[in-house]
Amino acid sequence: MLQHIADSGRAALRRGDLFGRIGGEEFAAVFPGCTPDMALQAAERLQREIQRLSFHHDGQTFGITVSQGLTSLTGEDENIEGLFARADAAMYQAKREGKNRIVTG
Repeated sequence: MLQHIADSGRAALRRGDLFGRIGGEEFAAVFPGCTPDMALQAAERLQREIQRLSFHHDGQTFGITVSQGLTSLTGEDENIEGLFARADAAMYQAKREGKNRIVTG
């Protein structure tokens, strides 16, 4: 399933965007040169692609959802760790709010 999610990222995002697994079931996407609105549109495309996935186990079909945290690099960011910390916090907020959503942080 992780490979199918990675494939969905390649299908949904622009050439030059970066998308990959960062650990466990977490992936990260980087949208160079995007405005916040453009990044949200890319995240929404990715969400639609992933929602098309499903898998079968013991005669049952399961759908896939994605909780996303979206943020932008700011002038106060001294390194990438702050960016990823905000995105991670927003992702966990998306999970707390019912999953399968995008939260901007």
